[in-house]
Amino acid sequence: MVEIAALAWILRPRSVYLSVMAKDRLQAAQLEYLDNADYSSAGSVAKAQVFEVACRKLLLLQHSEASQGGQAGAMQKIDTSLIQAELTAVQDWLLANGDSETVGNVFPDFSNFRG
Repeated sequence: MVEIAALAWILRPRSVYLSVMAKDRLQAAQLEYLDNADYSSAGSVAKAQVFEVACRKLLLLQHSEASQGGQAGAMQKIDTSLIQAELTAVQDWLLANGDSETVGNVFPDFSNFRG
């Protein structure tokens, strides 16, 4: 019985640490999301790429935060369909506005080069 109590005491700080770390990551993803939400009006591919990553992080982290409960143990209901819609919109914007990774390779034409 003593061994189980000791094991529970050892594992508890780790779970508390992981919970705090997940909250920090969630807050960082929320800040990235808010800071780069104006990618379209700014016309910035870089902001759109950061926004896309932030949406992915939020989709992953929101679930873990909701399953742990909010303050005073109250469960939070998170509508991830809104974040999913934003993710789809930013991906469409990147395809339409020249995301360098999806455009493809550009090869120079040296056929008229004078050497």
